[in-house]
Amino acid sequence: MGLRPPPGRILPGVAVWQIDVGARTPQEARVVLEKHLLPALERKIPLVDGPRQWEVTPRELGCSYDLDATIEKALSIGRQGNLLRRARDGWEARRRGVVIKPRVEFDRKAMRARLKRLARATDIPARNATIRFDGREFVIGAERVGHVLDVDATEKNIVRYFVPHSHRDLRLVVREDRPRITAAELSQIDGRISTYTTRYNPADVNRAVNLRLAARALDGTIVPAGGVFSYNTVVGPRTEARGYRVAKIFQKGEILDGIGGGICQVSTTLYNAALEGRMRILERAQHSRPVTYAPPGRDATVSYGGVDFRFRNTTGAPILIQTYARAGVLTVDIYGKRPVRQTGKRPGAAARGTTRDLVHGTG
Repeated sequence: MGLRPPPGRILPGVAVWQIDVGARTPQEARVVLEKHLLPALERKIPLVDGPRQWEVTPRELGCSYDLDATIEKALSIGRQGNLLRRARDGWEARRRGVVIKPRVEFDRKAMRARLKRLARATDIPARNATIRFDGREFVIGAERVGHVLDVDATEKNIVRYFVPHSHRDLRLVVREDRPRITAAELSQIDGRISTYTTRYNPADVNRAVNLRLAARALDGTIVPAGGVFSYNTVVGPRTEARGYRVAKIFQKGEILDGIGGGICQVSTTLYNAALEGRMRILERAQHSRPVTYAPPGRDATVSYGGVDFRFRNTTGAPILIQTYARAGVLTVDIYGKRPVRQTGKRPGAAARGTTRDLVHGTG
């Protein structure tokens, strides 16, 4: 009947896309496919995001053709199944032709790396609203809604684009990035709800530098209603690369030299302000020996990667933390929505928390 595949050759009438490989040996088919398919991996294709467009090659996206699997599939036509099926495949190939799709492989690691590079160049991250009390009034900066590349969803789009192949636009999947804090929320802040002050020795230069660095990192922090504040997260690592210096620290009851000595005075001052503001303390540890800058039992030691100081904002509105460290005086102010009983007072006029004229300390 002439429907059987020629020995060692692909059944006549078989094509990979529009590339005729019928009646060829696997080696001959490979030469033809390499000639016509591989250049396609270097052709620019558009990645579209609305009016914006970037061009990449399939190879840059980690795409390649598995020619061995493609040729094996072509060679199997007319050779699989029972006699009736083989005869039917042979007749179909000779009379109408059989078109198969090439097997596409994806290097997911390379694809994700390329998409992440693209994201770094195209993302517009959300920006939270900001607030600052300048001594007279609260100044609020508006939030910004952002747009960021959804790498996972775009990766799936790429796979669907090539399997099966489509000539439609390859669209990036971009999602809206909403800010966590809005100006409307911050407008609830109407006054100071607590404050606490401790004193340090500015002549102890290294310790003073560390203290001011930690205070600067803390200054301007906003904790949303119901949100949890973490000192270690906000202040970050205390390393020489970030400007921290060697000063006295407490360690297992001993006074030693260590990077970042002095930052615990900042956490302690904040702890007392949080207590005065009736925050819910979630994590707090005392030093291994008494400190001189806070009353007994009112200190909060911290260690990056270890002991943290954390509290939850239970005021029902966002709070703003502002710090001042100058001329030996460290103050932490917490602003928020004042209780009804304080209505009518000017911003910042809430009763000051317990403040003691304490000498500088260690730790």
